[in-house]
Amino acid sequence: VVRVPDPTDRRAKLVVRTERGWAVETIARATVRAVELEWETEVGSERMRQFRETLEQIAAAVGREGL
Repeated sequence: VVRVPDPTDRRAKLVVRTERGWAVETIARATVRAVELEWETEVGSERMRQFRETLEQIAAAVGREGL
């Protein structure tokens, strides 16, 4: 990321992703998807769906409770 002046507020800076940052995100998302597919192969699609649902519930609880 880089910091650039905010064109609407001279006091502020915007943090924006660089081209390399976008490339890293693309690679990270592909890597996560590959791992998820590997796990799904091991445990099956239904258990993987349940796992994702459980993680979403945990994330929501953490967001509510500020844990």
